[in-house]
Amino acid sequence: MSATARRAKAISDGCEAGPMADAGARAEHVGLALEAVDPAHLHVDLDTGTVPPLMLWCVAALTQLSPEPSQVRLVVTGDFIGSVRARLGTDDGPVSFDLARGSGFVGGKTMPTPDGRIDVLTHASWFADPDDEPLRQGLEQLTKRTVVHEAQHVAMAQQHQGYVTPDDTGWRMTNLLSAADSVMGEYRAELGVGPGLRQDDLAWDALSVLGSLRSDLARVVADYQVHLDVGRLAYDVGTVGLVGWRSLAYMVAAGRVLADNEPIPVEVMADPLWEGMAARRWGAFTEALGAGEPGTVRMERGELDAAVVHLAGVLGDWLGDLGFEWTDTADGGSYFRITEWDLLDPAFVQVEDPAAET
Repeated sequence: MSATARRAKAISDGCEAGPMADAGARAEHVGLALEAVDPAHLHVDLDTGTVPPLMLWCVAALTQLSPEPSQVRLVVTGDFIGSVRARLGTDDGPVSFDLARGSGFVGGKTMPTPDGRIDVLTHASWFADPDDEPLRQGLEQLTKRTVVHEAQHVAMAQQHQGYVTPDDTGWRMTNLLSAADSVMGEYRAELGVGPGLRQDDLAWDALSVLGSLRSDLARVVADYQVHLDVGRLAYDVGTVGLVGWRSLAYMVAAGRVLADNEPIPVEVMADPLWEGMAARRWGAFTEALGAGEPGTVRMERGELDAAVVHLAGVLGDWLGDLGFEWTDTADGGSYFRITEWDLLDPAFVQVEDPAAET
């Protein structure tokens, strides 16, 4: 077992061994809040302070793994989208947010609050304690896994592990560094989820991830032919690319934590979709991520920054493979253009010219 796997397993085992005792051993505790849900549906009694065991486990795990637990809240919400949008709100109203992420979905989200604290959002339905025993066990495993993953994000945030982009960085590189920082953060969060919390994990399907990425890119390009806003095109391509890269980073992390895991089966590597969309950059991608450590490990600043910069370069090259050229110019400008159409599905790309319609 690798050193990373041993550390992740120790964290998972520690959380599973008496969470109530672990939580009580610290003078500071993670807070608990319910939003958009009837406490009775979750077996929570606000008058007596009674909380079900799974919720206590999650509070204890966050308390154990957070450097400053008193500055963290576990938020159990019956309206996940609404709770996220409320925290992303601007003066002009809520920012758009949904649960779809390529071939996956959002199970939890770690969000800073204006007062400097951190909220960890989870789905209230996962704590409903259904009568169906296999379903109950599956939800319990998923909830624990998600909370430990999000706790890694809390630790990274409280230890200031995010990349800080220099002020004189061009638009292209600013966006690539932001994407690389996000991908590295997700990878590090997954490294903190030990084998004990991965028993019911569904196997990541690389071709499904790439297929979703291809379809999303085709949709983005088709939309561009209507709105003709290059800035929006660049943003949308980067957004769907980021979803795919983060999903692939999850696969790399699983391969590092689980010694017997084969991230990319031989038959996948022989598939034309893999060859066209991932094969050229996979080695560099895994190498760049390999510098990362679990989120609870405070990495040396220079080492982490170098890894993020390396990864940003890989993602930029990967965009080129997918058919998009993004260049910062010497005068401080930037341009973005589509250079290849081969990977895009013609059924999505070929749309009517709106100017021709009368």
